[in-house]
Amino acid sequence: MDPDKVFLPTTGETLSFRELWERLPHDIQANLVFASLVASEERHNTSYFFGDYSLPILKYIALNVYPAENLEYKLPEIFGLYYDFVSSPVEERGGRYKAQWYQLTSYKGLNDKKLKSWLMTNGLQWFTRKKAKEDRLKKSESSWVEFLDYEHLLMIDGIDDDAPTDEQIKRGDRLRKAWKLLSEEDRDILQTLLIEKLHWEDAYEQLKEYMNPKEGKQSMENWDNKRKQKAVSGLKARAIDHLRDRYYEVVKKERKN
Repeated sequence: MDPDKVFLPTTGETLSFRELWERLPHDIQANLVFASLVASEERHNTSYFFGDYSLPILKYIALNVYPAENLEYKLPEIFGLYYDFVSSPVEERGGRYKAQWYQLTSYKGLNDKKLKSWLMTNGLQWFTRKKAKEDRLKKSESSWVEFLDYEHLLMIDGIDDDAPTDEQIKRGDRLRKAWKLLSEEDRDILQTLLIEKLHWEDAYEQLKEYMNPKEGKQSMENWDNKRKQKAVSGLKARAIDHLRDRYYEVVKKERKN
């Protein structure tokens, strides 16, 4: 078959890619085939998907999640995040990283729902959660300095009660700098588990997007409570290690100066 054509099993038709795209507004089978082609990273369909096809989705998200933002300047930023939303999770296989395209591979066309509607619904939820998380993290920086046991947490030598306050101020400043150097993922994990102190069940639901088990994301559907708790603890330990590393990077930079 022509590499620029596709077969529709329900009708027995062979269509060009353009004919396939023209059927997307009204044909579920065309939507399923299109989603599969993009998930397999067929270049023509992937180019169309991230071009004209997704523009209405991006505008819908922008107007609903970022209504106060200038659409012209916000769309490029949203586009990058949209790619992450559609292509995630990314799994490592043999030292190489490959997108799993979960939003496309999980689309089944149920209830006659077209792919564009599916992505608008799920995308709006994803971007809304992301913005709420960003707003929450903006308020969390000062909370870290007030976190009384951070010296023990990061294994920093304690300060005597009669120590000068300028040393405490200096450490607080280092911690703020270290916090800013963390990835958004690590900040979200630490905010959730150490500042907000969410119960592990709630924390699991909020943080499971950061979990990438070797068996694949779908294996998480069969995890028992013990496995979920272990995964949450693993995220916490890793994020603390990263914060400790960033803290001593700040200390090392101070000494060089």
